[in-house]
Amino acid sequence: MAGAADSEAPGAQAWFDLTRYSIAQRIIGLTSILFGILLVSGFMFVKDLRETAQRTQDTKIKIRTQEAASAAHTEFGNLRYWLTDLSVSLLMNSEHNAQGAWERFKTRIDEIAPYSPEVAEKAKKGAENYRVKALEAADAFTDKKRVIGNALLVEARTHSQAVDKALDDLVTQLNAEVIADQSATVRQAQTAENSATMAMAVIVCLGLLMTYLVLRSIVGPLRRVDTAMAAVSRGQFDIDIPKESSDEIGRMAGTLRLLRDSQIELDKARREAEAANSTKSQFLASMSHELRTPLNAIIGYSEMLTEDAQESGQLESIPDLEKILSAGKHLLSLINDILDLSKIEAGKMELFVEDFDLEEALAGVSSTVKPLMENKANRFVTDVQGPIGKMTTDLTKLRQILFNLLSNAAKFTENGTITLAVRQKRKNGREVIEFAVKDTGIGLTAEQTGKLFQAFTQAEASTSRKYGGTGLGLALSRHFCEMLGGTISVESEPDKGSTFLVVLPRTLVDAAMDQSSATQDTLDASSRKILVVDDDETARTTMAQAIRGAGYVVEQAKDGRECLDAVQAFRPDAIVLDIIMPRLDGWNVLRTLKEDPELCDIPVILASVLADKEMGYVFGAVEYLMKPFDQSQLISTLLSVFDEGEPRDVLIIDDDKSARELSRRILTKLGWRVFEAADGLKGLESMSRHKPALVLLDLMMPRKNGFEVLQDMQADPDLQDIPVIILTSKSLDKEEISWLNRHTSNLVHKGTTARVDLIKAIEAHLEFQPGPD
Repeated sequence: MAGAADSEAPGAQAWFDLTRYSIAQRIIGLTSILFGILLVSGFMFVKDLRETAQRTQDTKIKIRTQEAASAAHTEFGNLRYWLTDLSVSLLMNSEHNAQGAWERFKTRIDEIAPYSPEVAEKAKKGAENYRVKALEAADAFTDKKRVIGNALLVEARTHSQAVDKALDDLVTQLNAEVIADQSATVRQAQTAENSATMAMAVIVCLGLLMTYLVLRSIVGPLRRVDTAMAAVSRGQFDIDIPKESSDEIGRMAGTLRLLRDSQIELDKARREAEAANSTKSQFLASMSHELRTPLNAIIGYSEMLTEDAQESGQLESIPDLEKILSAGKHLLSLINDILDLSKIEAGKMELFVEDFDLEEALAGVSSTVKPLMENKANRFVTDVQGPIGKMTTDLTKLRQILFNLLSNAAKFTENGTITLAVRQKRKNGREVIEFAVKDTGIGLTAEQTGKLFQAFTQAEASTSRKYGGTGLGLALSRHFCEMLGGTISVESEPDKGSTFLVVLPRTLVDAAMDQSSATQDTLDASSRKILVVDDDETARTTMAQAIRGAGYVVEQAKDGRECLDAVQAFRPDAIVLDIIMPRLDGWNVLRTLKEDPELCDIPVILASVLADKEMGYVFGAVEYLMKPFDQSQLISTLLSVFDEGEPRDVLIIDDDKSARELSRRILTKLGWRVFEAADGLKGLESMSRHKPALVLLDLMMPRKNGFEVLQDMQADPDLQDIPVIILTSKSLDKEEISWLNRHTSNLVHKGTTARVDLIKAIEAHLEFQPGPD
């Protein structure tokens, strides 16, 4: 039947049957027709635009010529005025002004010449004749020949009228032509607008017709396929899919059916992978907190028991305690390596870039690995060429790279030499630091070096049995080097030793740089800043040294003017101010500070030989010290100003009992009075009853975690000024560290150095006063 129908209607109906063409052919045909129409229309539009532009350009020339003619007429009037004034007054100034008007007139005539040379020549010649006759008349008047002078002025006036007429006629002519051109331009624009409207109507109608014919042959079948695709993308796999056919849409339907079937399998696999990844993430988070917390207690108690044994003389128990301490640190190191490797594989390892002195960092590394070198009677050499300066990178990861390489060298070398060589070089236009770890140990074969940096892999099976280890250290070192923008390589020969070469850029460009800077700014801003002002350099230096020794940041000024400048730039927390000074004395400085709304709340301690305490208090000083005074008196005065003279109470908020007990023993030994809370909610209740001078806060706790406690403290005006030190075993990401640095005094990770870090944090951020012995 279909064949009969086709044979009966072979004409126009077959031509309009677009389904016999491919979609690409239909779209190309539609585009070609529309593009051809647009080309023809565009050519016509461009032609009209060129004519309009030319007419507009001619009109502009006429307008400029008209303006020049008017200006020439004005200048000729000025010329006429000054020459007439010259004939009457015979003043040199009139002659000078007439000459200026003449020059300007000629300039305007030159502007007219390209468009109307005849008028320009006529006006210029007439003006020249007028000028000559007028000057002759002035000379006649100068010689007192008034009759001749008047006759010459009459003759000059004839030339003047000729010039006026020529310029007036030109202005009138140009004005008429401009009006005519403008009218013609308007008419042409209207004609072009009508043509464009008609052409646009034709294009739109034809385009709509052609688009309708093409879309009708595509949209219907495609809509059915699109509906099926949308359902599949939403996960509705039970949708009906159109049957396959020979055209593109039919083939698309077949492909969609295959996609649906594969998507069903992929969705199943994705759900299984997400469940497994979630389980892994939860396990790692639990491992991080649950394993590190008891290990921190083991390490901390071992250190304290070792110190107690040394103090009490129980030396026989020290070796056993040191073995417990060493085993705890080793176990914590293994756990950290596994967690770090898991973070790297999950793409969650972050960089924390900071500026640091490289020589100090190397000294710390050398001090740490020294006992490892002595275990097997190895000689450790540090070879640093020249002053090495500062480095900008992730200090923690750099240390871990060097620790791993040096501990490996110590493990596989006995009675030998291990060298850490550091060089600064330029490679590929950038400054790099090379760290070479050389040993004289057992060495490696070429086959062994090929698999050396793989996780959980050692040179051979016997190596693990003989020397121990998990094979994680070098794999982590390779990952860390890549994260720091560097490389790691090895050269080795069996029985001759190995050389590991780490090349890192001196400055690591990373988003963490900004974070590091922000963190540093936050920490610096938390320190108390004191401005010492005294014209006596010896007194000023002595006070500054005493205050700096008490843990404050100190700035100095030698007179009152310098003091006020320093206050604006330095914004101190307190000022120690002398009274008798040059330029601006202490009284005026104090009055200026108290009159400024931005500076009036800065406490000022007056220090002077004058006995004017009452005046000092009247002017607004918080304290008055009579010179000479002891340094301890100055420090105690500062402490009273900052409300830090009272006994220290510290609140420990931690859900782990052993961690609280360990912290309590450390702080009690340092002279603190300790309060405890087992979770965040109890901690806030304790602070509401008794405000401590310091809070030690864990992060992972039931009922209310450490982050929520900090938010509640910041919202409470009575608690927001309490210094907080975070003591946690949680693995923190960059955003969490950034937030904690803005809202706390310090951050201490529970681990091998937690006890030392805690003591340093307390000393760095609070003014420590030891209790009674």
